[in-house]
Amino acid sequence: MGLHFRMNFNHPYISTSVREFWTRWHISLSTWFKDYVYIPLGGSRKGKFRSHLNMWITMIVSGFWHGAAWNFIIWGALHAFYTSLERVLKIPKRLKKVAGGKYIASFLVLFQVMIAWVFFRAVSFEQAINIVKMLLNFNFVIDFEANSNFINGLFYITTGILIEMYFFFNFNSLRLKNNKIVEYLQFIVIILSIIFLRGKGAEFIYFQF
Repeated sequence: MGLHFRMNFNHPYISTSVREFWTRWHISLSTWFKDYVYIPLGGSRKGKFRSHLNMWITMIVSGFWHGAAWNFIIWGALHAFYTSLERVLKIPKRLKKVAGGKYIASFLVLFQVMIAWVFFRAVSFEQAINIVKMLLNFNFVIDFEANSNFINGLFYITTGILIEMYFFFNFNSLRLKNNKIVEYLQFIVIILSIIFLRGKGAEFIYFQF
């Protein structure tokens, strides 16, 4: 129909910094907040402190946009904290100088984003804290029957991210070999993953916004 829609998600989970994550995740929304909140506040044009403050305001407003609850405010504040920490300590730049630093940075971003998602998805602050405690406690005993939804969700997320990272790092190199069979098999795995690892439609989180 002659309509062009820009890419909205560009492999966000392979990002090597939280700043990069927000250039890849929900691009239409993050661009809107940058253009209509961050830049009008002054962006990064009024010194380092104001740059951090404007970024914090933008991220917290973004959280509040998703829902009028403390969980979403904390989610936005966590991303602001991660970004400020990166800027002050120059974490991505330092990791680039380390052997395998790219993969360490990607894992670090993934860990930070997953912790933040807990607050985004939890129905209460107390539930979010309990889930984070479970994630960070490696000595707990899992009750698979009582925590079946949590275990299933964790499995889907982990599987999806592993598939995402595998195809991103290997697809281009395999395609260069012009091996059509491998390419077809990759698309088959992607399609089957989309079909069998999907959640229930009624539980799609954006229905509540």
